[in-house]
Amino acid sequence: MAKIMPPHQATQLEHLLTSAVQTSATLLVALQQEFATLGMTDHPETFMAALHNKQDALDKLGKIDAALLRMEAQGFQPGTDSRRFFISRYGDTRGERIEKIWREFLSLLERCHRQNSVNGCMLKKQQAATQQALAILRGQDTDPADNYGPPGFSTTTSTAAIPLAKA
Repeated sequence: MAKIMPPHQATQLEHLLTSAVQTSATLLVALQQEFATLGMTDHPETFMAALHNKQDALDKLGKIDAALLRMEAQGFQPGTDSRRFFISRYGDTRGERIEKIWREFLSLLERCHRQNSVNGCMLKKQQAATQQALAILRGQDTDPADNYGPPGFSTTTSTAAIPLAKA
């Protein structure tokens, strides 16, 4: 069993992880707001506010991550058996409490990751639709269709000889 860490270190870690949970919850709300406003053309300020909140939360999480990395140099490495790690380092009661906060933090990070992935997919789809609309307006081939000519070779045809914007 590892040596029980001094109370001030446990207090510092508990405070850091509590801050991480609060910041992750803020990030999740910002990501959900971002998702809700994707595609809204009526209120771009709502989307921009969500992006600002997201960036603020990410900046705070970056600082928390740096602090956790500094603690890692002092032996903070919960690994897969975090419950045993926290109890062995901080005692039964405090170790259980810290481990619970740690699990909540990891859970929130996973939810943030999933929401951010969904948001990214939505943005990519919107960007592709915008690019396709611009290509149509420019008279560019938006979906080059592979056709086969009489000799059996693949040919590509253009969809518009005159840009729609000039028509």
